[in-house]
Amino acid sequence: MPDRSVPEYRVILEQIREFHTPLIGKSYYYIRRNKEFVGLCRIIPGGGEIFFHEIVDHERYGISETELCDAVRNGGIRRETRYYPISPGIETKLRLYSVAE
Repeated sequence: MPDRSVPEYRVILEQIREFHTPLIGKSYYYIRRNKEFVGLCRIIPGGGEIFFHEIVDHERYGISETELCDAVRNGGIRRETRYYPISPGIETKLRLYSVAE
């Protein structure tokens, strides 16, 4: 389901470059967190910009909200941002699903 909010694309792209987020299929995944929400998101890049962005149903991939929160807690990145890299465990689940498709 497409996300109707407008995330800070520049910040997301900078973090993807900084933390060498792996490409899974055609997408980069990250975790977005604010006071009311923690969720798995994905972007499809195109032409140096973000072509498509959505909030992903993490449960569809067997990823729990606890795993998302643990990834945020253990992310080891700047805390002033709301965007966090996925954990190795979440990456594995996403890769397994992308191979099955």
